[in-house]
Amino acid sequence: MTSGTTFSGKTAFVQDNHRDRAQRTARMKSIKDMGFTIVPARDFDLSLERCLRKSFDLVVIHEGQSLAKAMEVCEQILAQKPEQKLMLLSPAKVDKPYACADDLNAIQTRVRELFAQENREELVAA
Repeated sequence: MTSGTTFSGKTAFVQDNHRDRAQRTARMKSIKDMGFTIVPARDFDLSLERCLRKSFDLVVIHEGQSLAKAMEVCEQILAQKPEQKLMLLSPAKVDKPYACADDLNAIQTRVRELFAQENREELVAA
């Protein structure tokens, strides 16, 4: 990580059912290396239930084999938790504010952007 930003003490729920285990592992490691504790999942329906029941600092949903289902899960989470920091990872161009390319650099950049305002507020308060 080049920016020096750490998210130690924060929890990221990562739903990723991509068929390539190495890619799943690399994405989770990328987020974990930023300091997050990872709560992994692979099933869309169980992921939705867990995200609505519990609080996570960040929710990451990878499209896996169904972009439509992944977007549906994201929309349902945001409908009930509009302030949830959420990312939909996809290799496709998705016209949603929460969408992010699924390459590792894009993921880390987007995570830093999502938390930038919160980090500035913490610095001002200190």
